[in-house]
Amino acid sequence: MGDSNKIPAPGEIYYVKDKPYQIITIAVHTHTSEKMVVYQELFGEFRFLVQPLKLYMEERYQSDLTVVKDDIHEADPQKQVSTMNSGIPASTDTNVSSQDIHQDNMDPVSNLLLQFLDASSYRKKLEILTSNRKHINDRIINDMAISLDCTVDEGPLEERIQELIVCLEAMSRFEDRRLR
Repeated sequence: MGDSNKIPAPGEIYYVKDKPYQIITIAVHTHTSEKMVVYQELFGEFRFLVQPLKLYMEERYQSDLTVVKDDIHEADPQKQVSTMNSGIPASTDTNVSSQDIHQDNMDPVSNLLLQFLDASSYRKKLEILTSNRKHINDRIINDMAISLDCTVDEGPLEERIQELIVCLEAMSRFEDRRLR
């Protein structure tokens, strides 16, 4: 696609192995003036990571992905640098139109997730979750947990599904079942 040479814009969200990362900004290194991509993990410790723009673009171009929004470089842990310690000032270049942001965040939404979000009670949400276990992935688990304001730890998929089930069972016990 022609998007492979597009410089990442602030607010873009990418997924690697169903784990979300968000582009924060393009920064400039104080000593070398090299452009750097600053992005944040949207899971776990929510770390801020930095990678040279040139390296980011080369790896993105070499991967030849058809969906750019699902691409991000998982940096080598030895090369990851927290912005707090990097000495890299954030760029003030945030000339991104709202239309660009809207288009960047238009990942397809799972019908299963929509059913879950539209369910009128925790009991119905639990039924949807348990009857569709084989169609659930880490991204859907994360989205479901966020909608319930529950914390589901990283780990094997089955354990994460079970944690969400426990959360929903607890919530459904306290759900008001009486008609008013």
